[in-house]
Amino acid sequence: MSILVSLSDNPNILPIFGLIISIFIQADNIPFIICKIYENNYFDEHFQAYNVQLTEKLLCCSVEKLDSVHPTVHCVLSNNLSYIPL
Repeated sequence: MSILVSLSDNPNILPIFGLIISIFIQADNIPFIICKIYENNYFDEHFQAYNVQLTEKLLCCSVEKLDSVHPTVHCVLSNNLSYIPL
């Protein structure tokens, strides 16, 4: 499952997506996620989605600090290109 990690108001800055690896809750009941970050290449007008590549970069973030807590899907086409709609 993928999530939107960061979204800028600046139209020249692409959003940051992550693939959820793990979810854990601290002793004070604050949920955190660990995710692998996608490299965002460009927005594809035809698919109305962002072309992304999974990297080895990891991010640990409080769920409360995410720009959106709603999960999104990533689609892999037959040509091995991955896309995430916003």
